[in-house]
Amino acid sequence: MSPYKSPSTIIRSVKRMTKFIEGKHDNVSSISLVMLPQIHIQPDIKTLSFTKQESISILSSPKLLSLTNTVQTDIPPDCSQNELPFSNDELIRRLLQFEHDLKEARKGYTEMKALKDEQIQILKNQILTLPAQILSQFQQQFQPP
Repeated sequence: MSPYKSPSTIIRSVKRMTKFIEGKHDNVSSISLVMLPQIHIQPDIKTLSFTKQESISILSSPKLLSLTNTVQTDIPPDCSQNELPFSNDELIRRLLQFEHDLKEARKGYTEMKALKDEQIQILKNQILTLPAQILSQFQQQFQPP
């Protein structure tokens, strides 16, 4: 049973109890109503708060990689040119080599994928013609001479 009771249910219950009490006690003249001073009950205010969630943006990987002319480096301010593991020219050369290797790998992957797709198509065609081949072999074996 739910803890909530409607006001009309409560009033009916009180009326029933007062009639019961009046019936039990004949010496009670009557139950009277007394007006009490009004009171004001503050409603229960639920406090709402806003919190700022940390947002993390994850960038999607680019479909096509390309090399631009600007190269960003993170070099500490007190680091001299002689202390770097390689020079800017060497860095550019390595990046260009990396881009070339990446293009070759992508080309190799594309060729492999094309070959696999071709093999899959051949296997699909063989599977589609397989029932007809089995049926023709069956007919040849059981054909009367």
